[in-house]
Amino acid sequence: MQLQPNEKFILYRGIEDHTDTNTYYVQAVIKNALTKVVLDTVNLTDNGDKTFSKEWDVPADVSGQGFYITIAYSVYTDSGYTTKSEIYADKFEEHLVQTRYNFNLGGGGSGIDYKKVRKIIQEELGNVKIPEFKETDLTGIFNSLVVLKSMIESISIPEPEKIDLVPVLQAIKNIKIPEPIIPEKVDLQPIIEEIQKNRPEVEKVKELTEELLNSIRKFYTEDFDKIRDDVKESIKLSQPFIRLEMPEKKQDIKKRIY
Repeated sequence: MQLQPNEKFILYRGIEDHTDTNTYYVQAVIKNALTKVVLDTVNLTDNGDKTFSKEWDVPADVSGQGFYITIAYSVYTDSGYTTKSEIYADKFEEHLVQTRYNFNLGGGGSGIDYKKVRKIIQEELGNVKIPEFKETDLTGIFNSLVVLKSMIESISIPEPEKIDLVPVLQAIKNIKIPEPIIPEKVDLQPIIEEIQKNRPEVEKVKELTEELLNSIRKFYTEDFDKIRDDVKESIKLSQPFIRLEMPEKKQDIKKRIY
């Protein structure tokens, strides 16, 4: 519940068992929910119908941001409020102390004036200044691409020399592979045990190798394609200023090399 600062609030607690004819006394302890500081202790008045109540002044909201309070109602068996009842447990309430704003004040009616709200928003949007877009100077990039093109064209790739593979092939033919000696019975148990013992290390090397291969695949697929697309886009943008003639097919590059 939200309580208005400085307003009158009724502290209220009842005895749940209507057949209980004993005399009880009820006390309310109000605390700041955040700091746990006791703000007030109020002894409620017996209304004679197993209910107890007392008018209480809600404290002021000094911060203006609102704050929460807790109210603990305890039932006692003596007027000195020293012995709590063993039958009735404490009851707790939590309330927000903050100013309740009434939007109906000022003749605005019970509804929201959406036309007025729309007008305010339009006026505020009209005051927003949108900065002018300045064209980016890409001259430096275009000039660098021209220099890069000239450097690539100036590279001379030497013609590969002919390699005589006849001696190598002859040497391979002359290799004599001895007949394998197949033992009657091979005890592979020590090898299997050694493999099992080193299995975690092997798996780890396998995972690292897979990660390296994935990185290489990613570079030659996604990253390489992105670099190629970025270069193509830059060349496309530079067409009003320069014209780069690049070979479109891999066959053209092979012709230049060989």
